[in-house]
Parts: sequence; structure tokens; C-alpha cells
Amino acid sequence: MENQQLHELHEAHVRSFRAKMPVAPESKPPLSELQSTVVCRCRPLLPDHDNGSFQAVTTNGPNIYVHKEVSKAGLVNTTGKINSKKFQLHASTSDGDDQSIYDLFVQAVVEKSTAGGIGCVLAYGQTGAGKTHTIEAMMEIMFGTGIEIVAVSCFEIRSDEVHDLLNDGEELRVLTGAEGTDNIVGLKKVETVEGEVTEVVGRAKSLRSTASTNANDQSSRSHAFYTFFLPSGGSLTFVDLAGSENKADAISHSESENADERLKEMKEINKSLGDLKECIRLTLVNSKGGKQQHIPYRRSVLTRLLRTSLDVSPTSEVKTTFLCHVAPTRRSLPMTINSLNYAEQMVSATNAAREAAKFKGPEKWSPKMVASWVEKLDGGKYAKLAESMHMSGKIFQTMWLNDFIKRVCAAGGSEADGNYIYEKFHDLVAESKKKKKIKKVEEVTIEIVEGKKTGPKPDAAVMYGAGFSAACVENS
Repeated sequence: MENQQLHELHEAHVRSFRAKMPVAPESKPPLSELQSTVVCRCRPLLPDHDNGSFQAVTTNGPNIYVHKEVSKAGLVNTTGKINSKKFQLHASTSDGDDQSIYDLFVQAVVEKSTAGGIGCVLAYGQTGAGKTHTIEAMMEIMFGTGIEIVAVSCFEIRSDEVHDLLNDGEELRVLTGAEGTDNIVGLKKVETVEGEVTEVVGRAKSLRSTASTNANDQSSRSHAFYTFFLPSGGSLTFVDLAGSENKADAISHSESENADERLKEMKEINKSLGDLKECIRLTLVNSKGGKQQHIPYRRSVLTRLLRTSLDVSPTSEVKTTFLCHVAPTRRSLPMTINSLNYAEQMVSATNAAREAAKFKGPEKWSPKMVASWVEKLDGGKYAKLAESMHMSGKIFQTMWLNDFIKRVCAAGGSEADGNYIYEKFHDLVAESKKKKKIKKVEEVTIEIVEGKKTGPKPDAAVMYGAGFSAACVENS
């Protein structure tokens, strides 16, 4: 059968599949409630680049469908029929409108930063899927809002080395501080005034390592970080990860003489991305409870510097949007599926962490959580005392009442205030323990019921309500 005829049959089956799709469901939980949001952006078909390619991806709200021709061993598909595999993230889009992407998925991160918090927008996916376009577009839109930026730093990670993009690409060291955080020693921070930010970022982009590949004429060959410091004390980082690619894509026709260098570069990029994926995988494992696995953040500079952004717990200090980029074509299917698999793992980890947090008793609260609870207690009646509550839930639980009252009085409160706050906290502890006992009974019941039906112990994701973990296959 002629390729054009098969192409038309395939397209007809994809159109039929899309026509039968239900109205896009809403994200659960709502995006506004998420500290970490995982979104798929499927770029449009490009006439010059994708001419003749089969459409292989359909987006529908949080659902992404990957289409593959039905085939049998040794036989060529002559019908154009497709199998459609579903992935489920927090949201997805194939809309080419950058402003919509910003409004839906980036603006909330910017607002977190302008209020004094930490924000991160991270783009990843295969080479040629549109990551750099998205990151640059998001920064340009942000600049156009009139946001005040007081300083900028830009660097790239190339061959597991950090290079300062605002200081002629100088190589810098990453050292671990006393608190366990990783810092780049000597990274230049350029102070800016209104109108200068675009020029500063443009200068950094011009120094970034790129190369021509079969998948992309201007492929980014490094992981780039652009951090903006705001008057509120907040910061916002845009991360453009180098694209994962295979051997065929890595070598450009025009640069065959540099093939060995390009292959070495490809291996280094894929290794760092592999380290990132392993951290994501183990984050999911740990979010399900049970014995905690060591997450190898120190395997590469990339994972060391992204460690805070990979914290998917509801109490994370960083608000993050992960933009998973995929190409819509059949030739990209293996990498599309790979990218979506890891994006789905990140969603599962986020959801499992949210569920686990619901059962995190006050005795396990951090000092920040204890202070926040006191600040909000009875509509803010005791907010003035919140700053004096810098102690963990464990310490609060074991503290003697008289000692607590002394602390409250020293902060300007009364004995009655101390008695009330102390009693309310211990009521919460008792209620939490009661809920945990009920949940434990429910989980044992689930295990017994499921065991009778299927034999094996149910997956922890089911017990924790992480309903996004499994992809399913649907036939059109």
C-alpha cells in the first residue's frame, strides 16, 4: 500500500478517536491547590520539519493519548488502525498559544515568587519538542507584565560542570554548605534596573552551548538555569534542560566530522537526565510509605541543584511547574512514551505525598507548620504569638504546660492564652492518633478483601489513593 494512502487511513482513525472523546475532565485536585504541577505540552506539527509524519499524540485535559498502529509480528499494517495508550498528568495542551501556557501554568509560580517565595519552571523532554521555545517565551511574557527584577544570574551545566553565562562562561565549583544545601561558588549576580533584564538574559543565551542535530537545527547542548531575584526577597528560576536523544538524532549531517565529540556529549546529557529520572522514580517509591530508599541526588551536578525543586510534598518551600514536552509525530513515539512515563511518576509521587500529608499528625509538624497553625488559630486571635512558637510538633507535644505558658507570657501573651493553645494542640494530637487507627483498620480491610479476590497484596499507590499511577490501553 502506498505510504500516502496509509497516512490518510491513520489520520482518519485519529480523527475518529478524537471525535469520540468525552469533554476534557477537570484536574483533580485543582491546579490551584498543587505545590508541584506536572503538565504535558505537545508542540504542533511543523510543516517544514514534520511533513508526512503521522499524528501520534492527542491531549484532552489531564489525559494524553499516544497512538500507535495495530501490528502483528512480521506483518505490515495496511489498515491504519491504531491502539491508544493513555497517560494522566495534572494537565496537558497542544495549544500553540504561549500566553495561554503562561496564564494557566506559570503565572501562579510567578505570583509565589513576587510574594517572597521560591518558584521554579522546568522544561524537559526530547530534542526538538519545543523546550527552549517555551522557556524563552515564558520569560518574555513575564518581562512584559512589568514585574520588577532586581538581579539576575544565569549558568549552564555542561559535561557535569557549571559555567557562568554572565561571566564569559567561567567554570565554577559546586560546594555543599553547613546546612546540606549545594551552592555555586562565585556565580555572578547582575543587578538590573527597568528595561535591562531582556538584554542581560539575551547575553546569557548567546553564550549557551548549542549544536545542529537531525532533530533540531539549534539544539541546546546544556542544561540552562535563569534565576531572577525580586524586591520581596523571592526568587524565580527557569530551567531549560537539554533534550534527551538517540544516536541517530545526535549526529548532524553537517557536522559528521565532530561525530565522536557529539556522541560523547549525548552520553553525558543522557546520563544526567537518567540520574534525574532515577531521583524521580525513588521519590515515587518513598512517597508510598514503607522503607525509605536513598535518593541519589549527588550523582550529578544537575540533580544536586534541582534537589529542592524535586520536593513534591505539600509543605515544600518551592512552587514548581514541570513542563513535559513531547513531539506529535510517530517517529518520536519511543521518546514521547519515555517522557510521559516519568511525568506520570512525578504526578503519582505528588498525589501520594498529598494523601500522606493528610495523615501527618501535629506531633510531626515542622517549626514553620506549628507557627502557621498558631497564627491561624481562631481566626488569627493568637497571630502575635506565632513568632515565639519556633519549635517542632514533637517538642510541643512533650513540653510541660508550665514551660509552655512561660514561653507564651514572655512573648506578650497571658496564662489563659497559653492554656488554650496548649489544650487545642493536644486535642489535635489525640484526634490525629484516632484517625490513624481508623485508617490502619481500613487498609487492613482492603488487603483482606483484595487478597480474597486476587491473592497478592494491593499496590501501595491504591492504598494511598494515588489514582494516576497506571497507564491504560484503549482500542479505538
